[in-house]
Amino acid sequence: MQQKKKYVVLFDGVCNLCNAFVRFLIRNDPKELLQFSSLQGKFAQQLIVEQKIKPSMDSVVFYVDGNAFVKSDAVFQIIIVLGGFWRMFLIFKFLPASWLDVVYDFVARNRYQWFGKKSECVIPSPQLQKRFID
Repeated sequence: MQQKKKYVVLFDGVCNLCNAFVRFLIRNDPKELLQFSSLQGKFAQQLIVEQKIKPSMDSVVFYVDGNAFVKSDAVFQIIIVLGGFWRMFLIFKFLPASWLDVVYDFVARNRYQWFGKKSECVIPSPQLQKRFID
């Protein structure tokens, strides 16, 4: 029997924009394929070391089958998993990754100023807790 793939989205747990992105993903993932872990958590910290990801990175990280994707690559991989209507945004994948990552980095650098920051990570509701690793 084939083992179910583990899709994990690592996000900045104190970032309001990042938390809104996670809520968006939860709403648009009816098959509940995605799991989540804040970058401040133990799981994410261990994965960052194992995958040799720059620890101060201002990026969502998407982890699947031993591979970690960052920045625009992470977003495109998430879109593939969501499927359906969202796949139309894959058209932007034809743009050079360097261009996409410049835009991504600009938003990432300014996300706390524009969207705010919490003093600590949000605790998921009991119904959603099974989707969060730590």
